[in-house]
This record gives sequence, C-alpha cells and structure tokens, in this order.
Amino acid sequence: MKKHIPNLFTAINLLSGWCSVYFAFQDKIEIALLLIVFAAFFDLMDGFAARLLKVESSFGAQFDSFADLFTFGIAPATIVFNLVVDQFNFTHSYYVVVLFLILGLIPVNAAIRLVKFNLLEEKTSDFIGLPSPAFALAVVSITLVFLFQPSLLEEYHLHYTLLVLLLSFTMVTKWKFMALKFVSFDFKSNKWKYLLMLFAVLSFILLFMFGNVVMVMPIIILLYFIFSILNNYTK
Repeated sequence: MKKHIPNLFTAINLLSGWCSVYFAFQDKIEIALLLIVFAAFFDLMDGFAARLLKVESSFGAQFDSFADLFTFGIAPATIVFNLVVDQFNFTHSYYVVVLFLILGLIPVNAAIRLVKFNLLEEKTSDFIGLPSPAFALAVVSITLVFLFQPSLLEEYHLHYTLLVLLLSFTMVTKWKFMALKFVSFDFKSNKWKYLLMLFAVLSFILLFMFGNVVMVMPIIILLYFIFSILNNYTK
C-alpha cells in the first residue's frame, strides 16, 4: 500500500494542473495560479514520500515527469494565453492562433527539460536548467505582480508574454540552478543556499510589516534566480 502514496501525491499534482487549465479558460486566473502553487507542494511531497518510504521506482519517476509537463508546462502557458487575450483587443482570430502557437514553446521547453533530466545518468547537487516547477512558480509570481497592478498589465501585456516566453528557455539552458537539498551543512559549499534562506526570511518579515504580502513569492523567486546565477560563477 505504501508504495502507492507517492503516486497519489503525483496524481493530485496532475489533477491540480488540470483544474488550473479549466479555471484559466474561465478567466478565474487567481484560482488557476493558486492551483499551480498547490500542485508544486504535492510535487515536492511525492519525491519526499518516495525517499522516506524507500519506494522510489522508474514508474514513479515517469509519472512525475508526465504530471510536471502538464501542470508546470501546459497550465502556465494556458494562464498566460487567457490573461493576454482578455487584455488585448485582437482584431482577428488569426492573431489569437499565432499567440497560442508561440506560447506552445513553453510546454515544448518543459518537455525537453524533463526528458534531459530523466536521461541524465550522473545526478548532480544542482539542477541543469531551471526545473519546471520553479519555472511555473516564477510565472505565478510575475502574473501576481501584473494582476495586482492592472495598469501595468494593460500597458505591458506583450512585455509580460515575452518575459514568460524567454523565461521558459532557461529550462533548456546549461545554467545550474540550486537544488534546495543539503548533502552537508557546512557554510562554504552551501553559502548561496543559506543566503537565499536568510534573505527570503528577511523579505517575508519586511513585506509582512509593510502589508505587501503578495510580493513575497515574486521576491523569493527573484532571489532564487540571483543566487543561482551567482552560484554558477563562484564555484
């Protein structure tokens, strides 16, 4: 029975992505975003549960990849598509189709990232390319900024689309992004992880004090990018 627990978490991840797509097409973007965050939690839990219960399997790994492709590739692209179409007064349906095809590069990049990860024989302490869940959370963060500043979205919706699209290509780069796992706890080999945690806590406290909690996730994701890039050049 216990061998199915991680797969149950993966199934919840996939169902959350499925529901996120539904709510995106219903223009309930906030709910769609919340479901991606919810899915990211269960994506974290399935791997944790598999290691804890010692029931890791090739089936679980493949199931997880298929779920991640949908939840962290297709669902974010769907959110961006519906948000932009809602804001932009397209004069012809042709442009809507073009936008849909262009945003299709997001799940393509997510699929390439996941296949490369599955084929990676030597596991490293860092991720090669931005992990798809981190990409999806970055999209959630960027979208939140635009949602809570409607004037920004009206003026910069194309910039928003381009930013998300360019961000999706970080999934297929050779840049190393920090995996927030600790093989050891010494400061020298984990300094950027410790600094990320410190700045994340400080950011949360300051933003909470100033009543701007919605910016917590965007700031933490930005810090993750900054410290991961610094990590590439200081090892």
